[in-house]
Amino acid sequence: MTLARQLIIPISLIFLAVLLGVEAIHLKGARSHLQDQLESHAQDAATSLGLSLGILLGRGDDAVAETVINAAFDRGNYERIEFINVEGRTVVSKVLLPQQTEAAYPQWFADIFPLTGPTAESLVSTGWNQRGKVRVTSHPRFAYEQLWNTARNTLVWLSLIYVVALLFLRLFLRSVLRPLKAIESAAQAIAQRDFVTVDEIPETRELRQVVTAMNSLSGKVRMALEIETARAADLQEVAYFDPVSTLLNRRGLTARFNSRFRDEKESFAGTLALLQISSLVQVNEAHGQQKGDELVGSVGKVITDIWHGDGLAGRWAGALFVLVVPAGEREQAELQLREAQLKAASVVAGMGLDSIGVEIHIGAVYTQAAAPELQILVEAAEEALQQAVEKRADLPELRVLSVSNRDAGHRELIEVVRLAIASGRVELAGQPAMAMTDGKILHVEIMGRLLDDDGRQLPAAEFIPLVARHDLSGAFDQAIVHKVIEAARPIKVKQTLAINLAAQSIADTGFQSWLGNVLKNEVPAHVRLVFEVSEHGVLQNEAAATQFALLVSRLGAGLAIDHFGVHRESLALVRRLNPVYVKLSAVHTPRIATDMGTRFFIESVVLAAKQLDVPVIAQSVEDAASVEILRSLGLAGYQGYVAGKPATWPTVSG
Repeated sequence: MTLARQLIIPISLIFLAVLLGVEAIHLKGARSHLQDQLESHAQDAATSLGLSLGILLGRGDDAVAETVINAAFDRGNYERIEFINVEGRTVVSKVLLPQQTEAAYPQWFADIFPLTGPTAESLVSTGWNQRGKVRVTSHPRFAYEQLWNTARNTLVWLSLIYVVALLFLRLFLRSVLRPLKAIESAAQAIAQRDFVTVDEIPETRELRQVVTAMNSLSGKVRMALEIETARAADLQEVAYFDPVSTLLNRRGLTARFNSRFRDEKESFAGTLALLQISSLVQVNEAHGQQKGDELVGSVGKVITDIWHGDGLAGRWAGALFVLVVPAGEREQAELQLREAQLKAASVVAGMGLDSIGVEIHIGAVYTQAAAPELQILVEAAEEALQQAVEKRADLPELRVLSVSNRDAGHRELIEVVRLAIASGRVELAGQPAMAMTDGKILHVEIMGRLLDDDGRQLPAAEFIPLVARHDLSGAFDQAIVHKVIEAARPIKVKQTLAINLAAQSIADTGFQSWLGNVLKNEVPAHVRLVFEVSEHGVLQNEAAATQFALLVSRLGAGLAIDHFGVHRESLALVRRLNPVYVKLSAVHTPRIATDMGTRFFIESVVLAAKQLDVPVIAQSVEDAASVEILRSLGLAGYQGYVAGKPATWPTVSG
């Protein structure tokens, strides 16, 4: 119930009680007044008749007594008029007949406000001789009619006053309590970790103090969060980006490549190229390092303009840049590389550096390997670059990296994968994520594996890239979710299960509709599902991820971000998406013990995430020493071999 209703209801009841009291008091007073009038009416009539009869009877006109009494009885509201002589005999008696007492008021009203018909007497005397007495009894009908009309009119006016007062009260409370709407909205936003402030300051002192305190607290939390976010972003910038070219540095490109194409098992069928600026040392010697930095920055801008989409680009070392094109045909990659070489050469010529022998060379390798080693691709590209330099070629040197026999058999493998998904041949494995504080299981991450016709498990590194490449992600994820729910139903222990979903799945409206129906109708009450989506996948379609997060949250599940902390938008993404938790990319874990920059970055991420009430979990944690370091940095949990190897599920406890 709203505060306005809580105020209006008792106030209106009190006001109603006051009005009813006024009505009752008014009617009680009117009743007393009418009762007095009845007594006066009877006494006046008796006195008047006594005097009249005394005069008439003194003249010896006894017959006229009845005429006088009849006349008085007919024009007044009397129940009975009697003339009794001195002997006690009733000479004249007029009594109101029952048919003459029809009332214009309800009987229940007369029962609530009783009026009595008073009786008055007056002596009838002629001179000094007493002739008898007159007895008059008034009938309360007329008084009841007056009282009933008074009650109705008063009730109408008081009801009108009551309605007008309620309308005025509602308008008054609406104006006074209007800021509460803004306060409520702000409180709900803060509960959702959106630290907004209330712009409208109420005039009511108490509400003004509440709003001021809320704004102050929200502002401080938001400021602290912004400071930590900026600090983490600065540390990430220093650790992963080259300040001269503004591209990823070697560490940043390696981390992002491994996170995307190895940890996330994303398919890589594309090109890796090395772009080299020759004679950069001579530029620094002849024109100064500032000129050399200007050249590197200009070439970096050219690369950024071309590789602004789904590719990766970074400064590998000195005059060497790495360009990654993860999709597309070989011919398309050649066109992009040719464009990069021409534009970079144009920059060199524009700066007048071609005269001292500065040239742009590109060596590239094209592969269809599912999850290639970055170092193998770089080494192959270096060979192609060396050929380009030796030929002094102004065209990119592009080679094709030979694929393994397993890669060559992908056409047969994809048919096995399709059949396994369609047949539901899925085997589940689980690995727990442990809490730092008490070592309890936070959740169990479920990983799905496909089985071939003979029941053998297909290697994830081979079939998962194929699933993504052949648009089978939605079907595969449906099979996993269905299998998990089916396996969890007999386990009556309350548990949280994490399931990895592909970015293609959460962006598919058909998959969202299917999952919404499953969450609504099929998930057991003791199971809570959390769906992990990679940071890169969320950034590919943040709008779809936001819609998906709202859908699953409304149905009792949650969204978490996996492989977190390798993009510039990491912490900003947390603020916008409000995930259940984030899991750090596995590329960070090995560096925590030896690299202070990585440690400072993770510490800043944890502090910023705590402000948003989002737990941070490390993964690929292999030893107890790393657990202690992570605990000192404030992480909420960890996952890896130190907590237990992936094992067939549901034999995993929890």
